[in-house]
Amino acid sequence: MHPFLMKQQIEYGIFIVEQEGNSEFNRAKLMNVGFAESQKQKAGGWQCFIFHDIDLLPLDSRNLYSCPKQPRHMSASIDKLNFKLPYEDIFGGVSAMTLEQFTKVNGFSNKYWGWGGEDDDMFYRYQLLSQTSKTFHADGLSSLEYEVVEVVQYHLYTHILVNIDERS
Repeated sequence: MHPFLMKQQIEYGIFIVEQEGNSEFNRAKLMNVGFAESQKQKAGGWQCFIFHDIDLLPLDSRNLYSCPKQPRHMSASIDKLNFKLPYEDIFGGVSAMTLEQFTKVNGFSNKYWGWGGEDDDMFYRYQLLSQTSKTFHADGLSSLEYEVVEVVQYHLYTHILVNIDERS
């Protein structure tokens, strides 16, 4: 990722958020933790967020890692799906959102334990936001609870180990 991002001449930080323990996986909550913790690492905070599955890498240098006026699904064409969308409303894998967009929809839902559903939920949050001024106060960043176990700042990325157990 570093050579790819360096060629784009952008300021960036890479945050790898790992879930501690044996609880079911919660991708959405980990993305919320990454957002919250990354904002603590830079004076003034980050303004653009690329939420990225760790097993996806860009294949085309024209795929710009930036945040346009509308949230953008950036992994619409991936090799393991034969470069076709599995369904029209997909918003998972890699997505770009501004600080304003992400906070306006209150981040990802924290309620998706196990695999699937959180990306579709985010897509519908944005769809609803474009149709109404309603915000999502009950579930997301405003209800995010976690315990930071360890933060290690390596030269090329920050590794954050967290406990996101349902009780935390």
